[in-house]
Amino acid sequence: MSDDPIPAGDTLSVAGATVAIERYDGPAGAPELHFAHANGFNARTYRSLLRPLARDWAITASDLRGHGATTLRAEPDEMETWDIYGDDLIAVLEALGPRPRLLVGHSMGAVASLMAAARRPDLASGLLMLEPVTGDWPRRAWMALLRRLGLIDRALPLVKMTVRRRATFPDKAAALKSYRGRGAFRTWPEEMVADYVEAGLTADGTGGWRLSCAPSWEAANYRLGGRSLVPEVRELRCPATVMAGTENSTVSSARLALWQRLRPEMRIITLAGASHFLPMEYPGPVRAEIARFLAARSSVPERSAVPAPL
Repeated sequence: MSDDPIPAGDTLSVAGATVAIERYDGPAGAPELHFAHANGFNARTYRSLLRPLARDWAITASDLRGHGATTLRAEPDEMETWDIYGDDLIAVLEALGPRPRLLVGHSMGAVASLMAAARRPDLASGLLMLEPVTGDWPRRAWMALLRRLGLIDRALPLVKMTVRRRATFPDKAAALKSYRGRGAFRTWPEEMVADYVEAGLTADGTGGWRLSCAPSWEAANYRLGGRSLVPEVRELRCPATVMAGTENSTVSSARLALWQRLRPEMRIITLAGASHFLPMEYPGPVRAEIARFLAARSSVPERSAVPAPL
């Protein structure tokens, strides 16, 4: 790890606001990759996953709306659909330079990456979704009913827990102590927990620290739940892979089977024992799949008139 490129912080101007990004420059002429994080996290969280990849890739990772140091408007009462994340990602990719990149995302970031790839095929040379959040029809209908009845906070433990989540700390050391080895962070390497804390807290102006992603915003995203994503999968024009776990996964085997019927060339990788936090628990297989995209790109003859896919 010590010889791998260290990310440089940067910002982009998007829709009159600031989007915070991290850059891993990689070697000259390297193919480009963009990483989108999960709900409640930030780009820095995945540094230990991404740094080794910068030996071969030029990487950017952005803080999504309402997360990290990004200042795009994030009002929980206005949150109606995750489509906004797809639109934001398209704007980020255009600001970085409108050219094809391998789009990689975890959880909500995987959904945003799929939306961007489907809507703007010119911006995606490949797509890797890590534990995308989706939902089968019965669950989507049930959650819609709960939202209409105003009962979703009571019915969904994840929403209830998030709303009550501690949002302030006297210092970052206290936050790290409260997360290490507990709850959602139980299966994470300590380095990833530390990186999450480093970029996930903002000085509150009174000497303390608050979560960069407000629990109310994180909960607003959870209330919406997953959707089928079938229209987006139908529209894909680039090579795509889905990696899913077997423990509390957010994408069912039935949903994966449906997507593969729609796109037989889509790669489906299931990691036994992995949870929704697959990239934290199994970074090696994730990097190996990204390397496969690079190998596929390199295998296309330069004389081909068809753009080389990643």
